[in-house]
Amino acid sequence: WMRRIRTNRSPDFRQIDEGRFWFSGPPTVLSVPGTLQLTPKTTNSALVLANLAANKCISSMSLAIFSEDSPCGAQSAMARSVLIVDDNPLIREHLCELFKREADFDVCGEAENGQEAIEKAQQLHPDLIVMDLSMPVMNGLDAARVLRRMMPKVPVILFSAYGGQVGSEEAHSAGVSALVSKSEAVAILIAKARSLLNQIAA
Repeated sequence: WMRRIRTNRSPDFRQIDEGRFWFSGPPTVLSVPGTLQLTPKTTNSALVLANLAANKCISSMSLAIFSEDSPCGAQSAMARSVLIVDDNPLIREHLCELFKREADFDVCGEAENGQEAIEKAQQLHPDLIVMDLSMPVMNGLDAARVLRRMMPKVPVILFSAYGGQVGSEEAHSAGVSALVSKSEAVAILIAKARSLLNQIAA
């Protein structure tokens, strides 16, 4: 889940989850009354990732501050990488834009069939794979079986208009972590992606 925190100095301060915050703004003091105070150290806008202790005591908070031009990149330090797989270029574009709008996700690559998904996964090592079911060359289920052997800890979400053709038991036995229908709201896909990755991180 994501909650926007209102401030007078910057509209771009968000709580990504229970322990992480994301801030993008000018190099001035950002003060959130009763919460925390951050001072980006760069002359350009900065990204601040604040990790709060489990008890949420501000005194025990540790900050990691990155310039936007930092070689490590704050986005890569905090975002989970997603590989998008669909034979329809318009759907791929839509999904890429959807995940890129979320501060805690980053699209690392695209593929148009299951075989290409396997190749891209080997190259890019994504944290999550969102894949269609019906595709040429190799379908989503067959690709999921291979991916499970290659990288068993990487969750695969089967995002398809034909989800009814595949039972949940068959999908899970093939290595699919979750089934999401294209007829459902995209917010469900994002929520499921976060849930799966948070389970792994826990």
